[in-house]
Amino acid sequence: MEHLPLVFVPGMPERFHKNYREACVFVSEFSHMFSLSNDSLMVDPVYVEFSRKWQLSAYFSIQKKHVIAVLEDFERGKPLDAARGSESNGTRPSTPAPKPQVEQDVLQIKHREGLLTEHAARAVWAIQQCWTSNVYLEALAAKFWQLTMQILLWYQQTASQCVQQLIQSNASKSSVQALESHELDELLHHMHDMFAMREVAMEQTRAICRVVPGTDNGSCGISAGLESAVGQALAPLDDTSNKAADHISSTITVPSTTTLASHLRRTTSQFRHTNRPSPSTPSPYISSLFAYLESTESKITHDQATSERIKHMLRSRVATRVSQEFAR
Repeated sequence: MEHLPLVFVPGMPERFHKNYREACVFVSEFSHMFSLSNDSLMVDPVYVEFSRKWQLSAYFSIQKKHVIAVLEDFERGKPLDAARGSESNGTRPSTPAPKPQVEQDVLQIKHREGLLTEHAARAVWAIQQCWTSNVYLEALAAKFWQLTMQILLWYQQTASQCVQQLIQSNASKSSVQALESHELDELLHHMHDMFAMREVAMEQTRAICRVVPGTDNGSCGISAGLESAVGQALAPLDDTSNKAADHISSTITVPSTTTLASHLRRTTSQFRHTNRPSPSTPSPYISSLFAYLESTESKITHDQATSERIKHMLRSRVATRVSQEFAR
C-alpha cells in the first residue's frame, strides 16, 4: 500500500472512483474465496488499514463542489465554459470546474424531460450526476441522498424567488403590456416546470432506489419513505404556483372588466322601461370578456396534461374575479 500512494488520491476523482470500485470487487471476491465473514474482515488489521486509506469524505466533497458550482455559477450568470480541473498528483483535493459538456447535458435533459426553465433542467442534471455510475459509490449512499435533497431545496427556493421577482417586475407594467410581457411568459414556464419537476423528481427517486441496496421493491418501506421526503421537499411549490396563477389571473381580469360598468349601464338602459323584446343573443361584451384569457392560454402549448392543469387554474380564478367584479 505504501508503494501505491496515487491509488488512494481523492483529488483525482475519476481515477479514485475506478480504483475504489475495483478494490471493492477484489475484497468481495477474496472474502468469498476464503469464506470470510464480514465481521471477521472488519476487525482484520490489514483490512482496517486498507479501508482507512480510502478518503471517501474527501472524494464526496469534490463531487459535491462540482455539482454545487454548476448551480451557483448559473445563478450568478457565469458561463460554464471552464474546463474541469486537471488531475494532479498531490493529495490535496482539487475543485473541478464545470466543463462545456455540462451545458450539452443540461440542454438534452431540458428537451428529454420537456422542461422550459434552466433552473429545473440544472436541478435534474445535478441529481442525475450524484447517482451516475462513474460518480456514485455505495459507501456514500447516505451522503449522496442528502445532497439530492439539498438540490431539490435549491430548486424549490430559486423557483420561488424567480416567480416573486417576475411578479414584481410585471406588476409595474400596464395591464395590456403585462399580458404581452416576457415576465408573463416566464411565469407560465415556471408554472409548467414546477408541476413537471414533481413527476421528474419521483422518477429519479425510483431510479435511485434501484441503485441503492435495500431500497428496491419498497423494501421495509424505505422506497416509500424516500418518495415521501421528496414530496415534502417540493410541497412549497404549490404555494408558489398559486401565487403565479393569482398574479396572471389578476392581470387578465383587469383589462377584461374595465368596460364592465359601461356595458352594464348601456344594456340596462336599453331594455328597461321599453317595449323592446328581451334580448335573444348575448351581449357583444360577453364574447370579448374572456379574450385576454384565451390569448394567454394560446401561449400554453406544453404537454397536454400539464397545460390543462395550468389552464384550469387560470380559468377558475378569472371566472371568480369576473364574477366578483360583476357583483360589485
